[in-house]
Amino acid sequence: MAEETVKPKRGRGGTQNFPSAKFEADTEEKKTVVRNILNETLHEYRKPRVTSDKELAERIDEYFAQCAETGLPPCVEGMCLSTGYTTDTCWDWEVGRNKGFSPETSVIIKKAKAFLKTFDAKMAIAGQLSFLVYCFRAKNYYGMTDQKEVVITPAVEATIPQEVLEERYRDVLGDGTIDTTGEEVKE
Repeated sequence: MAEETVKPKRGRGGTQNFPSAKFEADTEEKKTVVRNILNETLHEYRKPRVTSDKELAERIDEYFAQCAETGLPPCVEGMCLSTGYTTDTCWDWEVGRNKGFSPETSVIIKKAKAFLKTFDAKMAIAGQLSFLVYCFRAKNYYGMTDQKEVVITPAVEATIPQEVLEERYRDVLGDGTIDTTGEEVKE
């Protein structure tokens, strides 16, 4: 008889590591959430493309106002969808890879992204947005990075004459010497 493997609930191989990864609309409450999100997304999807900076700013403002009214959180993807353009196009406008309608297009997108960045940070601080979700969004949409500062200082040996170093490391090099390029030279 084969031995049964008992998986832990948490930790490596745990059965509850990603409980929300498997979403099943098995309750009326979950179905309502799905309906609301789908209706909001369809509403934005059906809008025509904006054709000017003025219309772009108005459409983004409308999107944020609608989110405030419905209670559904705004997101970069939804904001871009509300303009009639993809997130890639809006990113190109933001970084200047594509000029958009005018130089002001980049400013409008940057300001909207600053709004979303602030909103996400406040939601995370208030405990309403998962730390992992916030980290993902901050790194992928808001330019934040995990960064360590590494200070490199020259080694003391950099001031020691080459002849002294050759003598010191003769055991390692054998009978060779080191030329100025750092290559071992056999005599």
